[in-house]
Order: sequence, then structure tokens, then C-alpha cells
Amino acid sequence: MRINDHNGQGSAVTPSNGAPSLSRANANANGKAASASGSGSDSVQISGFAGQLSKTLQAGSSNRSQRVSEIAQAVRSGTYQVDGAAVSRAMVDQALSTSRSAGVS
Repeated sequence: MRINDHNGQGSAVTPSNGAPSLSRANANANGKAASASGSGSDSVQISGFAGQLSKTLQAGSSNRSQRVSEIAQAVRSGTYQVDGAAVSRAMVDQALSTSRSAGVS
């Protein structure tokens, strides 16, 4: 994220770790920027959607991690069964959607 100071009163912020930063503003608990004292200060607002998206991705990650562990255990025990028809359908669907998005007829 890059925040440019168009007022010429500060420096631009570009974090190296990819985390959002606020320039000359403090973030409150709701994720909204509280302007610094003085006129012409820059601020950043992050919507509640970003927080909801983050929570959803984290929840999906834990579910996926659990599913991967279950599959790994089934493979180790020799009980994992592959549905060949489902795999082939998914491969064809993926190839078709990729060709459509690339404009190939």
C-alpha cells in the first residue's frame, strides 16, 4: 500500500511488509482513521468489508488445513479413494474456462 501526501506536508508511506499503514493519522478500534490535529492532514479509511473478508479467509484456511490433514491420513493408511470421473470433469472444466478467459475459441 502506498499513501501519497498530496499536500506536501509529509512523506509517502510504503511499508515493506505489505501491511497497511496510516500517514499522519491514528487508527481507532473500528479501523477508521482519526485525523491528526491541524488542517490539511491525510487520512485512510478501511471498510468493515476488509475485516469480514479477512475473517472468512482465516476460517476457510483452518477448514482447508483440517481437510488436508484428513486426506493425508487416508493416503498414509491406504484408504484414500480417487474419483477418476470427478477428476477428469474438473480438468476439462478448468481447461475450458481457461481457454474462454484467454479468448481462445
